Amino acid sequence: MRLVLDKDQIVSFALIGDLDNSIEVDDSIVPDDFMENFKPRYFLMKDNEITVNPDFKDVVYTVPETKPDQEQQILSTLAKQVMDLQFENVQQKQINANLTKEIMNLKGAETHE
Repeated sequence: MRLVLDKDQIVSFALIGDLDNSIEVDDSIVPDDFMENFKPRYFLMKDNEITVNPDFKDVVYTVPETKPDQEQQILSTLAKQVMDLQFENVQQKQINANLTKEIMNLKGAETHE
């Protein structure tokens, strides 16, 4: 295994191949849970021993809340209006088809009398 260190903190590793500024480490010193618990700086390497970093603080990434600007709000409103009109158009076509069917049924009933 190859490790990249920054002040004794393990910041990256590779099982196959090489990484810039990496060192070769014997797999026998790697903890069993290294792969599943690895995070940059979570493990330390001192005196050819890998241990958990007691000072490790997990980085929490926060995404700033964004609100749509005026242009996006207008486009959203217009898109909803178009969708509503298309839905009304489909409903109107269904009503027209039903009325046409009723008219045809009535005309057919008149000719059979």
